[in-house]
Amino acid sequence: MGNDIIEHLEAKLQHAMLNSDVAVLDELIADDLVWTMHTGFIGNK
Repeated sequence: MGNDIIEHLEAKLQHAMLNSDVAVLDELIADDLVWTMHTGFIGNK
């Protein structure tokens, strides 16, 4: 995957997050995503 594509998808993700665009977030974020916050909180999609 080229840098241009990655930069485009990152910008699309940031825009969706800032605008609470759930449809785009659902499209971009994998169903099995899991993240851990610095507090130890574990979240998923």
